[in-house]
Amino acid sequence: MKLRLILPLLMMASTGLHAADRPVAPNQKMMRGLIKKTLKQHSPATLSPEKQLHLRKRLNGMLTNLTPCEKNDDFLRTFYRKFDRAFGLQTIPFEIKSPIVDTLIALSKQEQKSIKAIFYCFTYEKFADSLIEARKRIPVEVIVDRHHMNMTILKKLEDGNVNVMISASPCDNKSRHKTHIKTILYEHNKIYGRSLLVSGSANATLQGLSGETSKNDEWMQCDDDPNLIQSFAKRYKHIESTALTREVYHTYHA
Repeated sequence: MKLRLILPLLMMASTGLHAADRPVAPNQKMMRGLIKKTLKQHSPATLSPEKQLHLRKRLNGMLTNLTPCEKNDDFLRTFYRKFDRAFGLQTIPFEIKSPIVDTLIALSKQEQKSIKAIFYCFTYEKFADSLIEARKRIPVEVIVDRHHMNMTILKKLEDGNVNVMISASPCDNKSRHKTHIKTILYEHNKIYGRSLLVSGSANATLQGLSGETSKNDEWMQCDDDPNLIQSFAKRYKHIESTALTREVYHTYHA
């Protein structure tokens, strides 16, 4: 009887241990062995892009062997870091070096599911062109703050079938509220095989992203933390729920 009471308590206590001190679940141990064996048989960084993608899918497929309880953040992040290095990829999280726009364009080209972006100010044509190009394959959404709308760029995005929204509501014409977020969510990156979140200080402007003529000190980071991604997705959904299309916005704020 006492044993029945003690075992659940021990199991609860084990969840409070540091990740390194927790016992390794059988499936996790098996996966680590499979990863080690797979990476020993191949040298991912020297494979062609097609074979790299095939191997990455194979490694990602190993995750299906885990139960939801075993598929915790600590294990997943260790798993991803291990074969990011094996593929010669920059280990996430990483700071995006100048020019920031080059990395954003590369990520847009690799995106397989959708792109959702929020910027306080959007005036950079080169970045707009990359989103329009991505829209030919996947859904792309952009939310901009109503205080810094560049109609030329917004119309260009709309003409490229990008879903453009203004972060405002019909009743806030005199409001000083601003959407000061500068973040992009890439929902499923082909190379990294998971969602990526890019955020920081830079607006989608020549000064913010180009690194050519800018005297600004900007900082942007790429991360794959599922908690951060979930938090941003929730915030994005909230802002999107009150956002307006350009035409509707001007109807209310003419």
